[in-house]
Amino acid sequence: MAGVLLHLAMGDPEKTDPENSHYSSSFKKAYTLGLLLPDIAKRDFIGNEEEFNRFFEGCSRDDILTYEEYLSFQKNHHFNPNRQNPSQQDTRNPNLTDFMNAEYVDLGKPVWQGVLCHLKGDRAFYNESDCIDFERLAEDYRREVGAIDEWDEDKWGSSKTAKVYYNDYNLLNRCIEEQYGVLERVGRILSAPFLDEILRGFNVRFPEEDAEPVYMNLENIRKCIDRLRMKEM
Repeated sequence: MAGVLLHLAMGDPEKTDPENSHYSSSFKKAYTLGLLLPDIAKRDFIGNEEEFNRFFEGCSRDDILTYEEYLSFQKNHHFNPNRQNPSQQDTRNPNLTDFMNAEYVDLGKPVWQGVLCHLKGDRAFYNESDCIDFERLAEDYRREVGAIDEWDEDKWGSSKTAKVYYNDYNLLNRCIEEQYGVLERVGRILSAPFLDEILRGFNVRFPEEDAEPVYMNLENIRKCIDRLRMKEM
């Protein structure tokens, strides 16, 4: 999944600092997992209550949601159903008001604070910061496949344009790790094996080649991350 390191980097640097004694280890783990939870729910990473309990192992119940609340959240993980297909979520444009008004959301809990940061990050990254040149992306895709009467996810996924676009995320992963040192910090909060399991589950990759992204603007992305980190502090 493309945005794992991006969302980890966007989190409050004090709440994801393994050396910060102001927050308990349970708080930091719950907050960090909250940063990933919308995409965890989207990908059905947690399949049953046993997996839920394992996922949040080491977290105080006061810091996380219940399994029943997770099931409700899973149905509306980005709080913006796609108008053309209500069973799908528009993950690029979450409705923050609907999220904060959900009856099961308690922003006093670190897990929900992490979720809120994730949703703010999606809005900022995809809509507010000129991080991705969507016009060029759409133009290249139309040039490759021709007129698009109806969106076909399989056709998009097998296209050369999609491969270039997703490789941009690999290049972004390297940039984020070099700039923010996410893996070492988060590995100490979650444990390195657990973090590795999450990275494998979402197929997080780093590029072998040294190249610049085609559709992404790394400088604007850095500014976007830094703005969100400052707001979260």
